[in-house]
Amino acid sequence: MDFEEVQIDEFWSFVFKKEKNLTPIEKISECVGDFWTFTAIHPTSKLVFAHLSGKRITENAIKFLHTIKKRLKSTAFYLTTDGNEMYINAMNSVFGNLKNGTMMFPADLCYAQVVKEFEKNKCTGIRKKIILGTPDEIENYLAKSEVSVQINTSFIERSNLTFRQHNKRIERRTQGFSKLTEYFKHQINLTSSYYNFCLPHLSLQRSDGDRVVHYSPAMAAGVTDHVWSFSEILNFPVN
Repeated sequence: MDFEEVQIDEFWSFVFKKEKNLTPIEKISECVGDFWTFTAIHPTSKLVFAHLSGKRITENAIKFLHTIKKRLKSTAFYLTTDGNEMYINAMNSVFGNLKNGTMMFPADLCYAQVVKEFEKNKCTGIRKKIILGTPDEIENYLAKSEVSVQINTSFIERSNLTFRQHNKRIERRTQGFSKLTEYFKHQINLTSSYYNFCLPHLSLQRSDGDRVVHYSPAMAAGVTDHVWSFSEILNFPVN
């Protein structure tokens, strides 16, 4: 993928039972309790090009960033996340190179955080923090962006909401939760495929004569030339 702007976020769900209801033995396992799905989006095409489900820990953030690094053609891109400290540690691990006591990063790699401040479970403020790069370098990326005018995580947050709306297993209050990790991950894979290939996006459109045609994130990213049917998704060969 040749993307210059990427947004990352993670959304909560659970498998078998919520973390607060686990027994001491169950808490040792990483297969039940609270689960987080890391997602990465290209804001312009709205393509969610990577996801990973598991515990909300630095090890999984590192694994996720390794996946993103493999799928991008270049390390020259602008990344935005929330204010979770694990992303800074993961960036150091995946993209950093310690030389003479100084952490070095690839040229033109920029990273900013949207830090939400909470009081009594209510958001009371939002701060923008630049982790890698300079304000001028960030502004240069924003100037080239077709959709972003400021540091934000709006696009990834909206796609996460769309995932929830199309997958009962990850709704905030649901009786349709997964009982097994394996089936939870299968359902996330299916939701991601449906979102990218089958679901026309209202902000992605072109004129076709006297009518407006909406197209999917996969079409906008040049991965396919048509909106897929659900049957195509289910019958697509997986290596």
